[in-house]
Amino acid sequence: MPATTKTVETADLYFQEGNSDKVYHARLETSCGTYSVHFSYGRRGGNMTEGYKVQDVSEAEARKEYDKLVNSKLKKGYQHQ
Repeated sequence: MPATTKTVETADLYFQEGNSDKVYHARLETSCGTYSVHFSYGRRGGNMTEGYKVQDVSEAEARKEYDKLVNSKLKKGYQHQ
């Protein structure tokens, strides 16, 4: 049976300025007792780039990376949707 991934927390952010209209999604996930931070970003309505900041780490390490990622986007002018 495949492992089930559970979303612990999400942040859906956007940035609009001039012609720029971007979205950024961050997700703190858990599976099989480990944690990962998944992200996706791109222009609203366009193709999204996806990846992981960290994978298969402790909850504390994943939480630290998730908070750092979301806070860095907020400092750059992104806002919560």
